[in-house]
Amino acid sequence: MKLLQCLKHQFQLIHYALLFYTRIPLPSLRHVDAAIENHASRYFTLIGWLIGGVSALAFVVLNEVFSVELSVLLTMLMAIYLTGAFHEDGLADTCDGLGGGWNTTQILDIMKDSRVGTYGLVGLSFVLALKAVALMQLPTHYIPLALLTGHILSRWYSVLVMRLMRYVRLDERSKSKPVTKQFGNRDFVIASAIAGGALVLLQDQLIWASVAMGLPIFYLCLKLKKWLGGYTGDTLGAVQQISELSFYLAFSAILAL
Repeated sequence: MKLLQCLKHQFQLIHYALLFYTRIPLPSLRHVDAAIENHASRYFTLIGWLIGGVSALAFVVLNEVFSVELSVLLTMLMAIYLTGAFHEDGLADTCDGLGGGWNTTQILDIMKDSRVGTYGLVGLSFVLALKAVALMQLPTHYIPLALLTGHILSRWYSVLVMRLMRYVRLDERSKSKPVTKQFGNRDFVIASAIAGGALVLLQDQLIWASVAMGLPIFYLCLKLKKWLGGYTGDTLGAVQQISELSFYLAFSAILAL
């Protein structure tokens, strides 16, 4: 009986994570309590497997009909559609906040603004463009692998930030507070175990790409620590986008050596 209850709870966590992190049409959960909200992010890397796997498959199918360049762009668009541009929105808000704010309160207020400013537009445009070009530069047969592992590992860096830094958005209107406020050691271990399978898929030298992608995140975390004292839901979106881009760049650089 306890095993069945445990399995039911885990499926509820996965269900909630899918509802929160994607726009896949699923029925709403009848009852969502704090235990589900606080620990659903342990399956954020599982979402990476889903989005990355669908992206990899989509590229393979699209590339049978279209050029590599068009297939990459369509695949990226599909991934954005599946997540509702959730992480891209966080990246734009983070760029606007850190670029235009001069103190913690001002930065957080700017991030709450639904409008996109110059910093957000420039940051988001360059990240999307660089991701597309970096993928296009890869040998075609490596692109599905890069897409799959990039989506998984970039989400692991997000949960790493959640575990090592504190949540600083105090207002109740935050869209990410329910799944980021009480992310514990057990949640991090589960998320890491799920993400660990991605490393098995990488060849020996390509594993270094998973390390190199963390360098920009380390710099970003230093800025977040200085200006905010921690992270917000928006900055987690920025972590996911920047680490995904960094992985593609590192992947391409290692293959070029």
